[in-house]
Amino acid sequence: MTIKMALPGYEFHVNDAEYFFEPCSGGIYPLSELLRKIMVHGESDDTEAIIDRLSSEYDSHIVRDSVQLLYEEGALSRQEGKDQEPSSQDRGATEIYLQVSHKCNLRCAYCYADGGHFGGPAAMMDESTARRAVDFLFDRAAQSDTCSLNFDGGEPFLNFSLVRRMVDYATNSAKNHNRTLLLNISSNGTLLTEKKVRYLKEHRVSLGLSIDGDRAAHDTARLTVDGKGSYGLLISAINQSKLFDYRPYTQALGTITTQTLNCLSAIKHIIDLGFKIIYFEPVGRQNKSCALDTRQLDELERQFSAIADFYAEELIAGNPLILRNFFRPLEKIHSRSKFGFRCSAGVRTFAVSPNGDIFPCYKFVGMADYIMGNVNEGTLDHAIIQRFSNNHVTYKKRCGQCWARYLCGGGCPYLGALSHGDIEAIDDIDCRFNKFLCQQSLEIYIRLSRENPEFLEKILGPRR
Repeated sequence: MTIKMALPGYEFHVNDAEYFFEPCSGGIYPLSELLRKIMVHGESDDTEAIIDRLSSEYDSHIVRDSVQLLYEEGALSRQEGKDQEPSSQDRGATEIYLQVSHKCNLRCAYCYADGGHFGGPAAMMDESTARRAVDFLFDRAAQSDTCSLNFDGGEPFLNFSLVRRMVDYATNSAKNHNRTLLLNISSNGTLLTEKKVRYLKEHRVSLGLSIDGDRAAHDTARLTVDGKGSYGLLISAINQSKLFDYRPYTQALGTITTQTLNCLSAIKHIIDLGFKIIYFEPVGRQNKSCALDTRQLDELERQFSAIADFYAEELIAGNPLILRNFFRPLEKIHSRSKFGFRCSAGVRTFAVSPNGDIFPCYKFVGMADYIMGNVNEGTLDHAIIQRFSNNHVTYKKRCGQCWARYLCGGGCPYLGALSHGDIEAIDDIDCRFNKFLCQQSLEIYIRLSRENPEFLEKILGPRR
C-alpha cells in the first residue's frame, strides 16, 4: 500500500537540536537524517520499499518502527484526500457580543468603531433589544454546554445599568437552559470605580482593558474628546477602583501602530502595573496613518522575537504569565488540535448592535454587507452563516500547503474583508505576523518542555 507523506512541515532548531513540526499530526519530532529520508521516500513508496531503500544505512526494524509511528500519529497518510473537512451545516451559537453603547468618552486615533458609533448615529441599546439578543444566544446554543456573553461598544460602562440587568437576565437564562455562562466586558478603563470592580468580581465578569504601554505609548493614539492623552485617567481609575486588590479576571489589550513598535517595553510596563494576561495586535488597515507595512513588520518581528525569549524565561521560571500572542498557539501545539478557522465569527460567534442588527463579530458591526438579520425582527440570513462556515483553511489555496495552517486558522475574515473586500482573502501583514508567532511558539514550547516540563503540564494540562 502506498504511503503518502502529509503536507509540508516546518523545520526549526532550538539551541543544539533540530526539530520538525508536522501539521496534520500536530507532532514535533527530533529531526534526524532518517526522518528526512523517510519523508522523501514516503511520497510514493510503501513501507517495504522504504525499508529496502534504507536498509543499507539503517537497521530495518528501526526504519519500520519509525514509519509505523509516523503513520499512527497521522504524519504519514495511507489515503488521498483533504486532512480535515469542514462541516457545512449551521452549528449553533456559543458566543455573542452585545454592543450596549455606540458612544465613547475617548477618540482613539485608530478606532475601528469610528469613535464608538461605527459610522452611524450615537446610540444606546435598550433592554428589550438586549433581552432578545440574549434569547438569540440561548435559543440557538450549540451542543457545547458553555456560552459566552460579552459587553462591548463603544464604551460599555456608559450603559452600565443595562449591563447589570443583562448579567442577571443571562445568568437566569443559563440556569434555565442548563448552560455554563461566561461573562466578559471590554473597556477603555477610564470609567472604572471601586463599586463597579467589586460588582464585576462578585458576578464573575472578566474585564479586558485597552492599554498600549506606558504614558508615551498610550497617549500617542488613545485620546480624550478634547485631544488629550488618556493614560493618566486610566491609571487613576485603576488605582481608585482598587482593580488589582479585588483581582477579577483582567487582561490588558494593546494595539500596535507605526508609532508604538517598542512592544517589549510596553509589555514589561503593563506587567509592572499588575496585569498577568496580555494580548497585543497590529492595528487594522482602516487607518492608513497608523497601519503597519512590511518595513515596520520587520521591526515588529524583532520585537516579538525578544518578547518570545522573555516569555520563555518567565515560563521556565514558573511565572504563570499569559501572553496570549504565544499562549494560544502553545495550547494548540500541546493539545495537537486542528483549527480550521481563526475564530468562530459568523458560525458560532455573533455581535448585536444597539438597533438589534446581527453581525458576524464585533468588528463587522456597521458593515452593511454583513448584516445577518435582526433580533427584534427574528430574522437570520443563513447564507452568510454558510459563507463563514465554508471559509475553512482547507479551502484556501494560499493556506492549503502552509505548515502553520492549523495553528493560525487561515487568517482573520474581518481583515480579509477590510483589505480585499472578501472574507476568504488573506491580509499579508496578518499572515506573516501570525506565522512568525507560530514559529516563536514552537521554540518556546520546546524550551519549556526541556527545561520545566512540570510547569508546562501545570499550565497546559497533561501531554498527549
